[in-house]
Amino acid sequence: MQLTVQGKQMDLGDALRSHVSEKLEDINTKYFNRAIDATVTFSPEGQAFTKTHISIRVGKDIMVISDATETDPY
Repeated sequence: MQLTVQGKQMDLGDALRSHVSEKLEDINTKYFNRAIDATVTFSPEGQAFTKTHISIRVGKDIMVISDATETDPY
């Protein structure tokens, strides 16, 4: 699975990138086992929140999308 982890208007550390990579590989193995690619975007939302957008392409016409806003990006 090809993975892209990026930050909009913020810098991401190697620890966060590794954490995201491990978790998405676990999800891919458990639920899909054949995901093509995944994109994760972090962006600041207000003073103390981080918005996370995840999209995983599972098949030719199948896309799984998730959004969350939390204080802790992990």
